[in-house]
Amino acid sequence: MTAVINENAFDRRDILVPLQAAISTKEDEMPLSKELLDILACPKCKGDIFLNRAGDGLICKACRLIYPIKDDIPVMLIDEALPYQGEE
Repeated sequence: MTAVINENAFDRRDILVPLQAAISTKEDEMPLSKELLDILACPKCKGDIFLNRAGDGLICKACRLIYPIKDDIPVMLIDEALPYQGEE
């Protein structure tokens, strides 16, 4: 048994527009929510951290470390942190 779809029953734009709005790219979305950034602190000095421009790391200027973000999860381990040498 095959289903027959009446193409006049709907407009394809009704499907495409919401679908395009639901699909986001990495440039469109922030990897971490503002709320999470507000509560996270550097595990070494307990100081403030902020998201780098690329959105793939959290910077602690006091410790001069970058904590990587992998699969949208911040890796807040001192042993995994990388040296920070920028002026962001």
